[in-house]
Amino acid sequence: MPYDVPKGTKTEGTPQPGDVDLVGEEFSKFLRSAHGYEEGWVGRKPLGSGMEAIAGMWEKRDDTGRVVDQVVIKQRGTNEYKPVWSPYKPFEVEVMEDLCARPKNGIVKIRGYRRYPESERHRIYMDYCEHGNLQRLISAYRAKS
Repeated sequence: MPYDVPKGTKTEGTPQPGDVDLVGEEFSKFLRSAHGYEEGWVGRKPLGSGMEAIAGMWEKRDDTGRVVDQVVIKQRGTNEYKPVWSPYKPFEVEVMEDLCARPKNGIVKIRGYRRYPESERHRIYMDYCEHGNLQRLISAYRAKS
């Protein structure tokens, strides 16, 4: 699969009424954008943002409305900060691919990577971990013990 999305694919969608009040303008546009990797995905919730990236969870549902898959999309380049554009695969992707290729690595699986040349952004597609990061899972476990 080519890394570049089809020409005209946007990294921002049009927020629906009430979206901005719930999650803010940047997340609203991000979650309403096209998935960019496969059809049938819908942005569901923001997961976090930093100076260089924004992340959200997308869901895919079957005909009955049941969730059949979830994925995290991390988009490098935000409205506040755009790293210097490079047409090359980000080093972060290369490291994740290398680590995921190792047996029993404990690393979140990278599902794919796409480049958005027109908006000079990159998207990394990863497995969604329902319990967040390892520190949150340990804290939740300790709280129940």
